[in-house]
Amino acid sequence: FGSSTKLPRDRHHQHQHSMPNVHHSGALLLVLVTASGPSGNSSRKSTMGSLRVPDLLQKCRQTIGAVPYHDRIDPAWNGVHPASLVTLDASGFPSARTIVPREIAEDLSYFRLQTRAETLKLEEIVNNPRVSLAYQDQRGRQGWLTVKGMATLDSAGRGRSGRSAGPDQVNIHVEVTEIRGMSYLVDLMGDKDGWVPITLVRDSDKRDWQSVL
Repeated sequence: FGSSTKLPRDRHHQHQHSMPNVHHSGALLLVLVTASGPSGNSSRKSTMGSLRVPDLLQKCRQTIGAVPYHDRIDPAWNGVHPASLVTLDASGFPSARTIVPREIAEDLSYFRLQTRAETLKLEEIVNNPRVSLAYQDQRGRQGWLTVKGMATLDSAGRGRSGRSAGPDQVNIHVEVTEIRGMSYLVDLMGDKDGWVPITLVRDSDKRDWQSVL
């Protein structure tokens, strides 16, 4: 107990190498992530750079237009195509329900929804106006589109098309600030391999969309 025994140099090294080498594993992981990053970014830039914003918006409209309603697909992209409206409840959990937008702007910067005045979604929007609309194209390899924006409520006003809410109805106006989507069917992808969604952003005070790489 009074003295310590030193391992021979070669046995000491052997003892070290037998231990799990966490530092080496971490370094290897870092190298792999770093090495794969530039090639992935390069692939994404090459695809996004070849598509203009109007082309991306057209593909987004096609994705919306492919969502059926009662087993029927409305040929108009701004027709009857159900979406999931996502709001946040008082505990911060997402609440999703199916709803059919009544009006959609050509550039997808504005959506108008309608609901009854006593629904819970209105209470959640009052508490937190940040909402999302999610579409899913279930054909073939499928596709999806998520529209994010700020919602305002109006029981007596009209939408951009001039249509007003009916009796006991409330308009939900959504000013869209971000669009994300992926579709193998209409080639809506942020990279050539289909792992990265496209992202469009805009300031709510401006009408121009910008693609984010």
